[in-house]
Amino acid sequence: IYIGDRYYAFEKYFDRFRENGGRYFFNFSWAAFFFGIFWLFYRKMYREGFFVLGIIIVIAVIEMVFNTSARYFGLFISISLAVEGRRWYWHSMNRSINKARHMYRSQRSRALAWLKTQGGTNIWFLVLAIISDILSLYLVFGV
Repeated sequence: IYIGDRYYAFEKYFDRFRENGGRYFFNFSWAAFFFGIFWLFYRKMYREGFFVLGIIIVIAVIEMVFNTSARYFGLFISISLAVEGRRWYWHSMNRSINKARHMYRSQRSRALAWLKTQGGTNIWFLVLAIISDILSLYLVFGV
């Protein structure tokens, strides 16, 4: 219900996280790598998305103030999201499930309906990511 129709794409990872008690094991999400912060917002991980956005803003301010360049910072963020993204998604899903259990203790159908609204995807962030990537390619390479 929370993830939607594409649960099968996450099932083996979520099963492994559950078996490991949520601890990390190596995995790599190409979607998180290429779409970065947009992937977080697309998957409705707003808390995590704003956390990463805050880090990006702090680094940008530091670069401006000290007139320096964090040349590989973007690559670091992309790799970090690629290897941590699914685990963050698993934790986000569990937070929402626990919240639904607390809010709708004896109303299973309302809890499931609420989870469906909290999970899934936000298509507008996918559209924004594609436009942003095309614009970035145009600005960087003049394509």
